[in-house]
Amino acid sequence: MKSLAKSRGNDLSSVSTRLSQSRYVEVLERFETPGHDSAGALAADIAASVMADTERTTEEIAPRFITQDHLCKIECAAGCSWCCRQPLQVSILGAISVADHILKTGQKDFYGPRLAEYAQKLEPYQYDHQGLKSCFERCPFLGTDDRCQVYEARPVVCRAFHSTDRRSCERVIAERLEDRNVPMYSNYFGFIGVPLSGARQALSELGMDDRPVVLGPAVKLLLDDFEGVLANWLDGGEAFAEVAVRPNP
Repeated sequence: MKSLAKSRGNDLSSVSTRLSQSRYVEVLERFETPGHDSAGALAADIAASVMADTERTTEEIAPRFITQDHLCKIECAAGCSWCCRQPLQVSILGAISVADHILKTGQKDFYGPRLAEYAQKLEPYQYDHQGLKSCFERCPFLGTDDRCQVYEARPVVCRAFHSTDRRSCERVIAERLEDRNVPMYSNYFGFIGVPLSGARQALSELGMDDRPVVLGPAVKLLLDDFEGVLANWLDGGEAFAEVAVRPNP
C-alpha cells in the first residue's frame, strides 16, 4: 500500500505501476472481505473485476500514451477474425470469465457439446505451447458471422491483441504459418495486460496455480463442475492441470 501511495507520476511507468499494484491489492482484499457465497462466486468476481479494469485501461487510459495516428493504424474491426483461428492460451481468470458468462446467460447446453468436440480436435497437439501454433482450428466461441459470441467476457489477451496490417493476419492463416507474429504496438499490448499481471501476482502469492490454460478445454472443465474446480483451485490445488499449456521442451 505504501508503494502504491508513492506512485503518483503520470508517465507510462508510474501509471503502469499503479494499475498493477491497485489490482494486486484489490484481489487480496476480496479474499479478506466476506460476502461471497461460494468459491465460484469469489473467483467469478475477481475475473469480472479484472476484465472491467482491463476495459477501462483500454478505453480511457491507454489512449493517453498512444498517439491518434497510431490508433488510426490499428486495422482490427468487427468480423475480422483471423486471430481467432488458433487455440488461445489464456490466464485461468480469462477462462473463468468466459465460463461464468456462459452459465449466467444459460448457454451451457449449447456450448457443452461444442467444446467437447473442440477438445477432441486439440488432442493431437497435447496442449504443447509450440505445437498449438500449428493448429488452425476456429475458436469455439467464434460465430458463423465471424464475430465473438462471448465478446463482453473475452479474455485479456483478446482485448489486448491488435494488428496494424490486416493482410498479414490473413496471410498467416492462408499460408498456415506457425510464426504468427503480426505487426502491432508491443507497448500497447503489454500495457493493456497490466491489471491482469497485478491480479496474477496476488493469486500466485496466495499459492494458486497461475499457469496459462487452453481456453476451450478450460471453459469446458469449468462448465462441467464450476464450483468444484474453483474450490480446488482457490485451495491451492491443480484443478486446471489437464488443460494447462505445456512449456516447450
